[in-house]
Amino acid sequence: MDESSEIPRCIPGDMDLAPAFAAVLRHWVDHPESRESNARGPSPDRFYGDTWFCPACGVPTTEADGHVRCTCCHGPLDGFMWDLIEKHPHKLIERMPPS
Repeated sequence: MDESSEIPRCIPGDMDLAPAFAAVLRHWVDHPESRESNARGPSPDRFYGDTWFCPACGVPTTEADGHVRCTCCHGPLDGFMWDLIEKHPHKLIERMPPS
């Protein structure tokens, strides 16, 4: 997350962030001990799809059992998904075909 200008940005996702939402993400990044509280109950039927990036690590996430988690710090992004999808559309990223 780039917070160097007036409008915060998700660099990997190429999207602007509302300042209030960026503050929520900043809190999540700065307090790793409380990240797990952002997880939602398991739901194998829930699927968000797309490519998401960890606000702390900047790496792509993985999705399993209705949870979106960072592949590095394992922090859950579940509680952010509605805001990310509905309010902050990411640039489309071309996917590599499966090998």
